[in-house]
Amino acid sequence: MSSLSLDLSKPSDVATFLADTPFACSKADVLTGGNANFVFRLHLLQPYDGCPTAVLKHSKPWSATGQLSLAIQRQETEAEVLRRVRKMIPEDALVTVPKVYLYDNQAHIIVMQDCGPTSRTLKQFLIDEPAGLHPDEAKRLGAVLAVFVSTVQDEGTKDRELMELVAKNGDMRGIIAQYYYGRLIESLVGTEDKPLPYDQSFELSPEDVTTLKEIVKDATDVVMNNSSSFTVGDSWTGNAIVDTEPDLGEGREGYVRLKHVFIVDWEVSKPGLACLDIGQFSAELHTVRSFYPGKSGYSSVDDILPAYLGTYAARKGPLSLQDVQRMSVQIGTHMAVVTPQVSTWKSKERVREFVEESIQYLLKGKKGDVNWMKSGESILKDVWRVESSPS
Repeated sequence: MSSLSLDLSKPSDVATFLADTPFACSKADVLTGGNANFVFRLHLLQPYDGCPTAVLKHSKPWSATGQLSLAIQRQETEAEVLRRVRKMIPEDALVTVPKVYLYDNQAHIIVMQDCGPTSRTLKQFLIDEPAGLHPDEAKRLGAVLAVFVSTVQDEGTKDRELMELVAKNGDMRGIIAQYYYGRLIESLVGTEDKPLPYDQSFELSPEDVTTLKEIVKDATDVVMNNSSSFTVGDSWTGNAIVDTEPDLGEGREGYVRLKHVFIVDWEVSKPGLACLDIGQFSAELHTVRSFYPGKSGYSSVDDILPAYLGTYAARKGPLSLQDVQRMSVQIGTHMAVVTPQVSTWKSKERVREFVEESIQYLLKGKKGDVNWMKSGESILKDVWRVESSPS
């Protein structure tokens, strides 16, 4: 049946559309977590590529939430990025991207490999099981995530055709700049139209507000104009899918181990500044740990994040002070702007405390306060295991 007569944002229509294809399914389950597209897990009538399930992603010229107009060409970009990134990563790597089984530019769908029938986002895993990984397994995850992103950034930057392709994603630059930095001042100072939702305002001097405005101007310029590296573009725990199984290692009873990790949602990939990918992902890890610390006070993030930052810095060589500053600013912006918008993070009082913490990353990062960034108050301390260069 033609996709023109079906609404592929609906599970029943997805199943009807696929009925005469190798991806015919008994049902299509809605997968949540993203905002831009309609995503389903297909329970296949016959295994495909040895797998009982697959994932279908359908795009429209607007976001799934209906809040944004989005170029439909973004899906063509994503399909090609997935194919190219897959070739950059060893077949036996723990962290990779899903295989693209089908891209249909008329129906605007990608059918791709499922990470596993019971897989979930890393964000959801860390909420459900804050201390689910043995510390050594958590360190392994942080390290291999860093190896993956540094490899993709380096190899992607060398791929001229890939860089030309994602350079067409100009609209995404504007969306990202507005989403983060266009809302930073209102998130910390408030406006007449959008007062702060907290009982108490933040203690910011006129000089602090001036610094924040400088951050907005500088960071917006970087997002809009920097093309120094291939970037993931939307690097967060909701776009890392994990499949786990019981960890049978000695002394690991009650823990799980990682079978597969897929990095998904590449439609925002673009030329940009590499360190912003790292800042965003680090902010997300720090956020989930802060709101779901685990009953014993230990979170797997306590080992994932240091390994992630330390391994990335080691692979990239000493990061420049400017790169670390920009990572700090990105972390602070993410904490200030995104956290209050996500219903997962509660209570309002705890959210306010977390947003207040973001001010340190913003102001001290902008000013290049190395002592603070190396201190135990900052999650960036692990970047400095490979001494950052002053240039």
